[in-house]
Amino acid sequence: MEQAGYSEAKIARVQEIILKKKIKQDLEVQVMENALCLIFLEYQYEELRMKYIDDPEKMTNILYKSLLKMDAHGHSAALLIKFSDDGLALVQKAIERIKQPKVN
Repeated sequence: MEQAGYSEAKIARVQEIILKKKIKQDLEVQVMENALCLIFLEYQYEELRMKYIDDPEKMTNILYKSLLKMDAHGHSAALLIKFSDDGLALVQKAIERIKQPKVN
């Protein structure tokens, strides 16, 4: 970016977004994270799910970790993606797990 003439401030901002600094606090960082997770869900999830077809709990845990990085807007968008019935059920289960209160 520096070679292309961008200011230090712009470069620093892009670095913050790419490094996911202040995720869940910074709207632009959160939008980027939501987009990355949605790309995974739309283009890679079903194939990965088939690798864990005999272990749906493991797949739910993988989804949970991905979806945990997203906000409510990202979760809503995720539910609009066309999944198989089984795939959608696991996504819904992971989102519900995120919504449950943490017990210490």
